[in-house]
Amino acid sequence: MWMLAGLAIFAGLGLRVYALLQPVSNYPFPSFWSESGRLYEAYQVYAPLLGDERAAWPWLDPGRAILEGLVWLIPNSQIWMYRLWIVMLSLASIAATAVASAWGAAKFTPADKLRFWLFAGWGILFLNQGPVYYHTLPAILPVLWFYDREKPIRNLWLVIICSAWAGLTRVNWFAMPAITATVLYLVTEPKQAKTFFGYTKHPFIWGILGSGTAVLVYAFSTAASGNPSILAPEMQYGFFRSKLWPNNGFSLGLLPGIGLATLAPTLLSGWMLARNTRHIHWLRTTALLGILLVLFAGSTYISLRAGGGYDLHNYDTFLVTLLLVTHLLGWGTLATEQETSGQPAMFSYAWVLLALLVIPLFFAIRGVPTRWQPPEEQAQQAIQDLNAILGDYEDDRVVLYIDYRHFVLYGLVSPSLNLPEYEKIELMEMAMANNRPYFDQFRLQTEQHEFGLIITAILWDGYKEIDSEPFWYENNVWSDTVAAILLKEYEPIYINREVNLAVYAPKGD
Repeated sequence: MWMLAGLAIFAGLGLRVYALLQPVSNYPFPSFWSESGRLYEAYQVYAPLLGDERAAWPWLDPGRAILEGLVWLIPNSQIWMYRLWIVMLSLASIAATAVASAWGAAKFTPADKLRFWLFAGWGILFLNQGPVYYHTLPAILPVLWFYDREKPIRNLWLVIICSAWAGLTRVNWFAMPAITATVLYLVTEPKQAKTFFGYTKHPFIWGILGSGTAVLVYAFSTAASGNPSILAPEMQYGFFRSKLWPNNGFSLGLLPGIGLATLAPTLLSGWMLARNTRHIHWLRTTALLGILLVLFAGSTYISLRAGGGYDLHNYDTFLVTLLLVTHLLGWGTLATEQETSGQPAMFSYAWVLLALLVIPLFFAIRGVPTRWQPPEEQAQQAIQDLNAILGDYEDDRVVLYIDYRHFVLYGLVSPSLNLPEYEKIELMEMAMANNRPYFDQFRLQTEQHEFGLIITAILWDGYKEIDSEPFWYENNVWSDTVAAILLKEYEPIYINREVNLAVYAPKGD
């Protein structure tokens, strides 16, 4: 049975790698909606090292840009290198986290190497159900690897340092370094005769100092970008309960989807806690369950936000923490307040691993995309057309790249960027948040025809019916703000529907 489980893990990992490798090519147009913006954000971090002092600090997820931008340091970097680097980051970060989670448990209760690697392999497939994004995981990896129950000062420094990185990732990750250390503490440290304060002082300090560090780093990073915090009053996002159940964007729906994805480890962990109820203090059990419930509720709330997507990636904190809890309990790491008769660890049984693998394999099969075949010839022709338009451009006004800024970065077109504002990701985020002061300024600049040309995906100011397709709301707010503002003052001089490229010029010029 162990061999069968190993084959299942190998097959599942093969499917995940195949899916990730699909976009890796030198195709010049984006392989997904936000790729050009992500490339530009990654460039912004290292622009000073590349001789460009004008690029501002990236706004959203600067930690992601820091990791992705390392590829820009390669001389003569090409877009296929960036795409391959993303694959490598995705695979390495999730693999490292799954192994570290297994190690964080098994180092307290040593296991044989075969079982260790098999359950770590399950962890990789489990986290990919989200997926969990690579730039968030460095915020917990050092805690998982180096946490030591005998060295509280070192644990505190680990939490603080990791929290500084968390402040560069996602708001829902600010407390994750402290939460990870707390879970390790609750499972491996019996309360015994300690007072309530005596037992909880370390998690309390981790939470306050760790979260505070993350908030400070986030505040400084946001200020450096020149954009408001996503928590600022002017950022008024919509929330949609229709995502909870099967919909056009996610056939499973959020609640059935996350319930299915986490069913086996939840049942296993719950059973392990239940059978030890008499041997561990209620405070520890309550705290563990409370952490998981809070992360689940918070993840659900974030998933409902406009721009939150339609998969399970916003359940990342819940998935990572449940994986750690399952590893800790499955390896028999749970420290009890009193002596108990020896019980074999649940991870001693091959059938447990097979049960845990069923749903992650289902998600791996479900996530295999159809083979991507981009229109190479049409793309090259579109870039030639764009260069011809730019070659005839003799105006002193700025050429605004709302989209496709990576054309400039890779030398596919000639003019240099000199306006970091109004990139597509930023515009969409502001549109979803209904940031009126931001669009008042944008409207003023377009009315004054400050941009000589605007290069973007084709603008459309029509509306989609509610729940008619996955991103109906995003489409409608884009149409109502960005497209409506631009099409009032600008008109298309070039449209290529095959690659979704358009060039707009001021009306009446």
